[in-house]
Amino acid sequence: MSCMEELRRVSVIDDVSSLLESSSDEKNGELKALFRSLCSSSVGLSGRQLRKLPFIAHSICFADNALTLRTFLLALSEAVHRQWQGIEKIIASKGSL
Repeated sequence: MSCMEELRRVSVIDDVSSLLESSSDEKNGELKALFRSLCSSSVGLSGRQLRKLPFIAHSICFADNALTLRTFLLALSEAVHRQWQGIEKIIASKGSL
């Protein structure tokens, strides 16, 4: 969560407090589910790949102003997907040698 707070501090994303709140409204539930899914799909990526994700996500949906947390989490999910695609391509190319 500290990385999310840092992204908020430098105005890349808006408010991250909804992930920290214990309220159970529908919006927070959706964000928390999206965050959990993102965490699960990131398991197995290297530390270097994980550190790249916020930059890749920001480039996916580059905006002049801060992104909503939902938009940023969706972009992070796409970034994770792209990382796994890259890994699969490397594995496939090694198999065809």
